[in-house]
Amino acid sequence: MQNTAKAKEQKTQEDRRQNEIIRIHKKQNNFVMLDKGFLEDERLSFKAKGILAYLLSKPDNWKVIVKDLINHSNEGKSAIYSGLSELKKAGYYKKEREKPRFITTYRFSRYG
Repeated sequence: MQNTAKAKEQKTQEDRRQNEIIRIHKKQNNFVMLDKGFLEDERLSFKAKGILAYLLSKPDNWKVIVKDLINHSNEGKSAIYSGLSELKKAGYYKKEREKPRFITTYRFSRYG
């Protein structure tokens, strides 16, 4: 009789597990899809590749402000400028002056 009670208890526990609700917290829109071509570009340092990956992860209409890049980095001003210089030299972006404003705009292309 003890075995029967034990079997009943196991069956009850199994039934409870089958009816459990498991909730998973998922992050929404926390992924980005990149063409990995620039990651294999041997002309670029890992610093420059990281900067470009960061910039390409932003929306198309996102404004690139160098001061913000510096503020969001622990690398410092000279590292950001040298990374941007590498990207410019490799053809990943070009500077354009917008008129009538006196602001330099950086236009990043998807390919170098």
